[in-house]
Amino acid sequence: MQVSAQYGHRDRGRDRERVVVVKEVPGHHRVVAYQGVTYHYADGRYYRPVNGGYERLSAPPAGITVNFVPNGYKIRMHKGVRYYYRGDVCYREVRPHAYVVTTRPW
Repeated sequence: MQVSAQYGHRDRGRDRERVVVVKEVPGHHRVVAYQGVTYHYADGRYYRPVNGGYERLSAPPAGITVNFVPNGYKIRMHKGVRYYYRGDVCYREVRPHAYVVTTRPW
């Protein structure tokens, strides 16, 4: 992955979110398609293509389904449902080896 990155900001009401765009994602990334967008996952981060580079996302979109949970995840039961989470990203298994990203229910 190239070290150089472009930085910008995106307004979210009163908060401003830092936008990081890299030229390449790590070579060992996983690819996940969702709603016509090809997302990439590597080293605990999600990326999406933008302007000839890749925007590093603070979290993947809710609703995206992946066939993995990240290394270092934790498990939490809530109302009889098992959730897997790492950092601010929460996953719920919807069928064997299929996990949907969801907002934390607790």
